[in-house]
Amino acid sequence: TLFVLVFACLLHQTFCRRRWKAALGAASIIALLVIGSYLAFPKLYYRFTYLYTEYAAGRQGDDRPMLARCGLEAAQQRLLFGHGTGDYMEALIESYRVHGFNKGVTKHYDAHNQYMETLLAEGLIGLTVLAALLLSPVILTMRAKRHRLIVVLMIVAAMMQLFFESMLDRQMGVQFIALLYPLLILRISPPRCGETAA
Repeated sequence: TLFVLVFACLLHQTFCRRRWKAALGAASIIALLVIGSYLAFPKLYYRFTYLYTEYAAGRQGDDRPMLARCGLEAAQQRLLFGHGTGDYMEALIESYRVHGFNKGVTKHYDAHNQYMETLLAEGLIGLTVLAALLLSPVILTMRAKRHRLIVVLMIVAAMMQLFFESMLDRQMGVQFIALLYPLLILRISPPRCGETAA
């Protein structure tokens, strides 16, 4: 997530502020840090090498397709209102049992997708509310006279992260969203009387 947000800031600096040299320098430093961390801590990147070798051998190396299939099947049972915030895990675990996904049953895997978990817990109504929450700063930015590319890029980065992790079920994810959104709303709000536009 951090790399995506830094990349969004680099795009903003490059295209909106025309600071090509600074953006190129920062991108070079980030590339060196990623390569250096891979060389210094190869165990951090074990998952990527494991997935590559599994897919190259023709095997399914990731559980996410099974998580998505079971999550969609469980969500279809109560599509409009969902199973409830306390009961959706029981429906998901039961779907794991039906599909023979024993690892998901024993380890109590969640959906690893915030949109799927919202659909399971709160149904289409909750998913619509989440989408409105995520898209409202983008809509406000587009309506403003001064468009802020950085706001759109930050929201897209947050929305992409929600596809791969249930961020709003974790304290760090809630803190990230709770700090990010007010800052973005302040960034796009019009200046008050007597203030100059930033």
